[in-house]
Amino acid sequence: MVSDVRLDGDYFRAVRVNTGAVTGHVFNTWGTGVWTKQAPSVAAGRVYAFPGPTTIRVECQKHAEVVTSDGYTNDAWAYLPDYKAWMTNIYIQGPAWLDGVPTCP
Repeated sequence: MVSDVRLDGDYFRAVRVNTGAVTGHVFNTWGTGVWTKQAPSVAAGRVYAFPGPTTIRVECQKHAEVVTSDGYTNDAWAYLPDYKAWMTNIYIQGPAWLDGVPTCP
């Protein structure tokens, strides 16, 4: 992600922050303009839209609202801790219920 960084009034350069390797349950999304949500529901507030395929980290998943989109139907939602948001598993590459990812409380 690219963000403005203001260190003082006349600094104009690129800064790269290395946060280390992504660890945990790592997956890739598919699709464009896919929104994450404040809760595991289509009606929940929008948090962030992925512009295209993105590498994400999933903390846990749960069965919640059924979603039908792009020819798929699924009730599984994943919590993305780096975005503090939920995403339907439809747009996460892999099986409908993600292998090895725990169930959210």
